[in-house]
Amino acid sequence: MAKLYLDEIEAALSFSGLENLKTDIDDSKKLSTSLSEFISTSSSKLTGEQWEAVRGKVTEYNNVSEARNSAATSLYDAIKEGLTLLKNYLGEDQMLDSSQLNECISKKKQCENTISSLKAKLSTETNTSSIRSQINSAEETLKELNRLIKKLEGLDEVYQQALSIFENGLQGVTNLQSKSNIKHSGKFVYSK
Repeated sequence: MAKLYLDEIEAALSFSGLENLKTDIDDSKKLSTSLSEFISTSSSKLTGEQWEAVRGKVTEYNNVSEARNSAATSLYDAIKEGLTLLKNYLGEDQMLDSSQLNECISKKKQCENTISSLKAKLSTETNTSSIRSQINSAEETLKELNRLIKKLEGLDEVYQQALSIFENGLQGVTNLQSKSNIKHSGKFVYSK
């Protein structure tokens, strides 16, 4: 069962932590670019065994940094994509709850019965404008119930699609963690 609230999804999409993640990713990409430039520029100017050791460590750090950037970017993109999918599915609805599907189907049947009764009454009554107004109102309600039922029937599937997008975004982080370990000092160590 899925339950979505438009205001919560909009809040998550505008959450400053999500934007901070994007800023951190951009800053980290700039650092990787600078490291790559440093490695390529200094390679022609500096030589020797010590330089090779330094260059090797800088290259290793840069590779780790690029892998982390890639994983963080995938996660950021997945969060945005999944939340946008849910928001777009909600559309103008403030809330959708798939557990309300049976209730809506029951209301639809009641509405259809009301319309049938009113149409049958139409042929026997003299004041038909009131009955026609009631029929029009019931038909509008029926139209809205049909729209809502269709959305509720597809809600669980869309929710699962969003979860799959989130899981795919986390996959990059999980893969990165399996290739690395983060020491308690907070330093990132890459292991091949």
